[in-house]
Amino acid sequence: MITIVVSSLLGGCSSKEQAGNEALTPEKRNAAIVAIAQQFATTQDVEAAKVALDELNLSDQAQSVLALAESNIAQGADKQTTLELIGLVKALGPVSRMASDYLTQHGQTPSGDIVAVAPTTPTPAPTDTPIPSTNTPEPTDTQTPEPAATETATALPVPRVVAQSQANLRQGPGTAYPVVGSMAGGEQADVLGRNAEGTWWQVDLTNGTEGWVNASLVTASGAVEGVAIAQNIPTLLPTNTRPPSPPTATAGPVPTAPPGPVATATPKPAPNPGTPYVLSSLRVRPLGQDAQQCGGGEHNIFVTVVDPAGNPIDGVRVREVFTGIVHGTGEKGPGRVDFDIYMDGGGQIEIVDESNNPISPQTRGMSANLPDWDLFQAAGYCECKPYPDVDSCRAGWEARDFRYMPNTHYVYDVVFQRTN
Repeated sequence: MITIVVSSLLGGCSSKEQAGNEALTPEKRNAAIVAIAQQFATTQDVEAAKVALDELNLSDQAQSVLALAESNIAQGADKQTTLELIGLVKALGPVSRMASDYLTQHGQTPSGDIVAVAPTTPTPAPTDTPIPSTNTPEPTDTQTPEPAATETATALPVPRVVAQSQANLRQGPGTAYPVVGSMAGGEQADVLGRNAEGTWWQVDLTNGTEGWVNASLVTASGAVEGVAIAQNIPTLLPTNTRPPSPPTATAGPVPTAPPGPVATATPKPAPNPGTPYVLSSLRVRPLGQDAQQCGGGEHNIFVTVVDPAGNPIDGVRVREVFTGIVHGTGEKGPGRVDFDIYMDGGGQIEIVDESNNPISPQTRGMSANLPDWDLFQAAGYCECKPYPDVDSCRAGWEARDFRYMPNTHYVYDVVFQRTN
């Protein structure tokens, strides 16, 4: 039984029982999902798989399995395991474009819609060619149907998207643009274009409404690989952003000072005299980037340390204050370290010297709970319901409305910069 396999991976008790004692680690959770997918590949028992996944307390079963499958694809993990995960995703809900492309690359059919090229149109050519050879114009005239054959053979399925659930339609490719409509769950729309990053689709609804929808909220099909970057992306200032700050900054000489490397999105604590590092930026990784989705994703703190020119620096000691753990940059890539994320506290990061004395400002806390409102909104998570405006999204955030926002699956990106 699948539940037996999962229980064995969790140390003899169900994850619901374990949740009362300690948080289920990502490694154990992922191993349990893989075991369920492997069992499903043998039994094809969807209900049993759902029951087993329910033991893991996932906020969204299909999205969690899909996130793990896409992570395997990105990391080049075992092919058989990845195909089994995608097979379980197909049984639970829609398959993403990345997963669909992976199936195609490995000789499997991602869906039941197969486009067949009509073989009948080229056949008149052999019949017509034996007709009187003395009349040269005749072969020329009889060949005229061939363009129609070329037209049929090269026809590709129209690129479309289907909303996985209700999704906002916006004036431009970003959450800062105003809402111009919405797509209901299961509603289809023709694709007109995309943004340069491929994270938003420009679509045309059946009622004639045009707008932009977040690619992570829909499932694409048809010839989406050939969709061109839209040329008519609005350049107007989005109407639902906060007013720019220059009017308040004009009183006094502050605007004349050089901007410096520190990000202006949120105030950063000024370093003490002699502190060689400043906090350059701190954000929640945006919805749709890498594995981050409404139903799940990764949950880590990624820290990068750079020199004044922005080049990564290895060998810098970075400490997580809650646990006291110190990592040296370069362990996870040029100038980079990773830290685990915890519920209900922790996640305060600083740089220390060889004696563990702080030599940088300390970040705000970054726990696995909901991020601070400014970071949550900037990362685009208001699209998950979707909320019609910023105020209603903030009300949902304050109420911890986990039906429409992921719980614990957030990634923080932090950058420290050396001052000299």
